[in-house]
Amino acid sequence: MGPYTWALVADALRARDRPANVPAVRSREHQGPPYWERHVRAITRGVDQHDAHEVILVAHSGAGRLLPIIGERLQARVAMYVFVDSDIPTKTESRLDAMPNEVAQQ
Repeated sequence: MGPYTWALVADALRARDRPANVPAVRSREHQGPPYWERHVRAITRGVDQHDAHEVILVAHSGAGRLLPIIGERLQARVAMYVFVDSDIPTKTESRLDAMPNEVAQQ
């Protein structure tokens, strides 16, 4: 999924005078594993370029598991994490561990 998924939400926030940034993971970021690390770097760069002091991080689906590490790497303070249709990550469980067995074995 690309940034368009959240573009309408960002537009609605901006219409209410709230800053919103929808960083994209560019195709060059998809070259080889570990994919999660490339995605974290791309999102962190996209957020940090706005020099915000405080942010609210929002992610959906599998991207929710990346929010804590993104938050740790940002220059800004994270005021809130929002998980939309996503599991809430734990420090002891990998993304593969969190999948149901029948999905993980495919």
